[in-house]
Amino acid sequence: MNNADGSSLLLIAVDSLNLVVGKKAPEFPDSRRAIRCGFHYNGTYYLIDVTDPNIERSYLAKPDGDYVIDDAVLCISLGDEYQGYYYKLVAGVLFEERF
Repeated sequence: MNNADGSSLLLIAVDSLNLVVGKKAPEFPDSRRAIRCGFHYNGTYYLIDVTDPNIERSYLAKPDGDYVIDDAVLCISLGDEYQGYYYKLVAGVLFEERF
């Protein structure tokens, strides 16, 4: 995912995505619960943090596990600089059942 025009938002359609709910870093006891989105795009597998507030509210209320959503559109964003790096985030998850 590379935007040559310098924009920081990208909408992509994916056939299937996997929302992973659970501790972000299970090897650390104080790790917080989070939602990550796993999907394939252009032959590459991504596992990216989700910051969509509606998805967070809905899925953090569910038990830890994997939740599959078919035919979704993702809004990918670049987060603020953190220790010299910029990380991709899933700022929005759009799918039929949500509307």
